[in-house]
Amino acid sequence: MSLLYDDDLSGREAPDTLKEMGLDIPRLGVDKDTVKWLQEIGYPELTGEQLLEEYAPETRYTWRYDEYLKTHRIELDYIVAAVGAEAFWKYIIHRLEEAYPEPRDYREVMDEPMPEDYYPDEINEFLDYIKEQTEITYSDKWQEIKDNELAEVKGLLQTDDKKIEIDEKLGNVVAESEGTRIIVEKIKEFMESGALPSIKGLKANQQS
Repeated sequence: MSLLYDDDLSGREAPDTLKEMGLDIPRLGVDKDTVKWLQEIGYPELTGEQLLEEYAPETRYTWRYDEYLKTHRIELDYIVAAVGAEAFWKYIIHRLEEAYPEPRDYREVMDEPMPEDYYPDEINEFLDYIKEQTEITYSDKWQEIKDNELAEVKGLLQTDDKKIEIDEKLGNVVAESEGTRIIVEKIKEFMESGALPSIKGLKANQQS
């Protein structure tokens, strides 16, 4: 965790207060060093003076910060307006890398790859065909159920039980259709032909 602050009294006091509470959270806020860093990466004409804004801070503590903060501050918005969001984001990355120099473990951040993400077009086209063929097959029966069994229900309907009943009806329609029968026969014939490498064999090769 890191915190991003303006360069003003509250932006200096807040992380110090957290530290006193036992929360040592890196401060990624801007200051005059930010200006120097931006000058070095391609903004030589940027000056701290053009970013300073007058303000009148109040504190009940003994002053322990840069003297310029008694009368001026540097806001995040001023820097973004001066150099753009992309350059400012580079600065944030720079400060994060300074605050957390150790290697990062991204294994839990990246999503696990899903097999369907890598299907070739031919397989996707075949799956799309099955999906569309199945939808066409049950569509008339589904419309009939909506009109006759769902449109004017008296009392309260146990929707979970009704969903099971509807799934069974539509499943039977699909399973008994000529199109589904042909697809299942062809898939079964192909799977039993021996043309495909076995899953067991693939796993054995992977482990060897």
